[in-house]
Amino acid sequence: MHTTDYSRQPRTGARDRLGPGQAQVEIVIPVRNEERDLGPSVRRLRAYLDGRFPFAARITIADNGSTDGSRDVAQALERASEQGWTVISVKDDWASVF
Repeated sequence: MHTTDYSRQPRTGARDRLGPGQAQVEIVIPVRNEERDLGPSVRRLRAYLDGRFPFAARITIADNGSTDGSRDVAQALERASEQGWTVISVKDDWASVF
């Protein structure tokens, strides 16, 4: 069984510094052709997680073959983030999910 020691991973923000025994939650958002709503929705989620959620959280956006600009929006969010966001393309990078 593989376990990850998240307390040793570099992160920013007060909620993101984990001490021994603290949990981190990974939230995966499946996306397909959500270019218009993706940015505002993910920013709203991040604001909630930073302000009210009791655990450190990492957001992964899983693009499932979008044909609009969803992947571009997701990658822009990832580049602009200092809070551990990840973008994966399920259709193109399926093996990287496992």
